[in-house]
Amino acid sequence: MNARRAFLAATAALLVPARHAAANDVSGVALPDRARPEGSEVELRLLGGGLFRFFFLRYYVCGLYAPDGLREASAILANDAPRRIHLVALRRITSFEFLWGLDQGLADNLSPAEAEALREPLAQVRATIRAIGAIARGARVSIDYVPRAGTSILVDDQRRGENFAGKALNDALMRVWIGERPLDASLKEALLGGGRRG
Repeated sequence: MNARRAFLAATAALLVPARHAAANDVSGVALPDRARPEGSEVELRLLGGGLFRFFFLRYYVCGLYAPDGLREASAILANDAPRRIHLVALRRITSFEFLWGLDQGLADNLSPAEAEALREPLAQVRATIRAIGAIARGARVSIDYVPRAGTSILVDDQRRGENFAGKALNDALMRVWIGERPLDASLKEALLGGGRRG
């Protein structure tokens, strides 16, 4: 077990499972039932929402949006359809903190060959996140994917940086939250409907 895995194993017990009453009301944050990314003709439905914590610190509320009919992680990743990961910051999150979590999730879900194939676009994503800087408490961050248009990052509905082309890139980013080895397993469960209103 390498040092990073040892650190994650040692801290796993400190990750408190998210508690949520309904997908659109998570820890006092209301998530919209529907969303339509810019350039998409498809309206997306909120599948579920949860809370990401680390070392007992509440970092953000997270919601997953996908077209009607797509509920399982495998189906969401397999279909070339619009989707959104939506975050609402519960504290100031530095770009270092955000990238640390992103890189952990990517490392856990990408093979060396996949990581190498996406090296340049992932470097561009990281550069955009660094340029955004710290995410203020209460800020809303959306990571949107629309076929042909690619992936876009929005902060408080304002696009930041350029679109990133290719479904494979967005698949990699989505796997941070809903991959086989997500950043937080309890959050993945919530995103896939564990907190969805009936």
